[in-house]
Formats: sequence, structure tokens, C-alpha cells
Amino acid sequence: MDPDRFRHVIVTTHDDHALRAHVSTDRTLVHTLNGRSLPGKISEVFRIIKRERIDVLHARGWSLMLEGGILGNIARIPSIYSFHGKTHDELARSSKKRLLIEMLSSRMYDVIVTLTPAMKKDLVDSWKLDAGKVQVISNGIHEVPVSDEIRLKARNAWGIREHEFVVGFAGRFDPVKDLDTLVEAFHGFVTKHCDARLVLIGDGVCNDPIRELVSRKGIEEKVVFAGFSDRVQEQMQAFDVYVQTSLYEGLSNTILEAVSVGLPVVCTDVGGNGDIIHHGENGFLVGAREIEEFEKYMDIIYVQPELRRIMSEKNVKLHRTTYLLAGMIEKYERMYSNSCRLYE
Repeated sequence: MDPDRFRHVIVTTHDDHALRAHVSTDRTLVHTLNGRSLPGKISEVFRIIKRERIDVLHARGWSLMLEGGILGNIARIPSIYSFHGKTHDELARSSKKRLLIEMLSSRMYDVIVTLTPAMKKDLVDSWKLDAGKVQVISNGIHEVPVSDEIRLKARNAWGIREHEFVVGFAGRFDPVKDLDTLVEAFHGFVTKHCDARLVLIGDGVCNDPIRELVSRKGIEEKVVFAGFSDRVQEQMQAFDVYVQTSLYEGLSNTILEAVSVGLPVVCTDVGGNGDIIHHGENGFLVGAREIEEFEKYMDIIYVQPELRRIMSEKNVKLHRTTYLLAGMIEKYERMYSNSCRLYE
């Protein structure tokens, strides 16, 4: 964002070293909360608001939803809440009590922002909100160079030959990503296509279980565990198809990254995925845990190189027209400025 107009102060419930590493300017302060009780968190953030002269409070995530709504009213500053989706644990803990807290908390904010029209409709319906209160701001992704040279460099780093067909995934190794389904589908796929490889970029709590599943299936030599990367768009260019088997998504950044480098995508028809991927046009949508369907659409993309080329061109165009980072930043700047005007 424009550094002459905006300064950010980030408050987290736990010390996130990865977040600190991604903060791009020394002017951005990061505070980690010590208090764990509701009054403790409210008191601590209130002091930060006053000390740092905060003009707009922007809360994201269930862990501070109620506190953020209360704080905006106490501090008498504009407040915004972002809903970007739910984790696997949050899905499992869904309850009437939580829904009631979400409905009450959402009414304390001036603006609710979410990622897709489908997610907006869901919030309006489930939280009983006025549609005018909910704004849609899609995630945006940097445009990066795409070339055969970058593709070859990424493949060489993993020992993948040019003729091999690469199925790829990038993201957290988390239960909500359901990587078991991806491994099972790839196992069936590679049984028919011996030149196939699977590359998994990322890390997380499911690392060991996924490695064990790969071992049980006897496909260790066909699977590359690439680990965490901060060069995902570059490395994705080694893929021929991007596959994501998540049980839930908001608006997936990694699907957007795959789209940005022209990859056809096979993903579950959950959350905002259907707002990005249109079945049969720039990829395929599959039901959650539908192993045979994932295998089927991977096979279609494998045997139809011309379809891969057409989908690739459509995805590059989609990124440039709809999901550029600059467009997302402009919308956030406008939202913050308009929110402040509500309190003038």
C-alpha cells in the first residue's frame, strides 16, 4: 500500500515467525498478545490502539472476532472483519453457540469483507446480514515471468526429466487439505501412466502421515516432497497440472498462483474454488474425497495436450484481468479510506 498514506500495526495471538519474515517494511510493527482471557486481550489491544494512534481496526479470524467488534466500539474507530474461510478444526467445532457469537459479533463491525460472491451470499444468509454491509475483495497475486527456462530449472532441481508429466500441489500439509485423497488419486493415475510424477510443495502437521501413505502405496520414487518454499510461482512452472483436494477453501492463493503461471487446475468444488475454476473451461471441479473423479480428470488433461494449452491461455488471461495484486491493494486502500469517512 501507499506508504505515504498507510501504516500497519499487526497484533497476533501467538508469535508467528513466518509472518514476521514476510513483513516487508520496518514501519510495520508486530505485537504478540500476552493476555489469553477476553478482558485481558481487549485491555491489551486497547492500549496498543491508543499508543499507536490506530485509525481503523481490521480483525481477521475467529480468535479475535468478538474482541475486535467490542474494541471498535470502545475505541470509537471504524472496524472491519475479514472472513477468509475456516480451518479443519473450526469446521469440526461448528455449533449453534459459535453461529450465535458470529451473528452478534458481525453486527458490531462497520464492514464485513470476504473473498468471493459465493462466500458473501453464505455470510448474508447464515449471519442474517444486510448485503450492503458485506464487501467482496478477491485475493491478488503478483505477475511473474513464465518461461521454458524457468520450467526446466525447476524440474532439474527435483531430478524430473522433460518428458515426465508432473502433478503438483502447494500449501499447508493440514487435514483440511485432504492430501490423502491426492495421494490415492495419484497412485491410480501413475499405475496407468508410468511417466507421471507428483510434487508436493509445503510442510505441516500431516507431513509424516502423508509420507507414510506414499510409502504404503509403494510410490516413493514417484513423489517429490519439496518442502516449504517462498518461490512457489517459479517452482509451479515445473508442473503440468495443479491438483488441490481441500475439504474447504476460501479463495485459495495457491490456486490463484497456479492460474497465474498458466496451469490447468483440478480442485474440489468447495468455498471460492468455483469462482476461479469453471468446469471444463480452465480446469475441472470435483466433489470432496472423490478419488476416482480426481484420477479421471488428471487423465483427461494428460491425454489432451491441446486442452492443456487452451486452459493455460485462459488462466493467464483470467489472472491478468481479475486477480492481479495491484487491483486487490487498490480495493483495500479504498475500503480503509471510506471507513474513516464514516466517522468524520
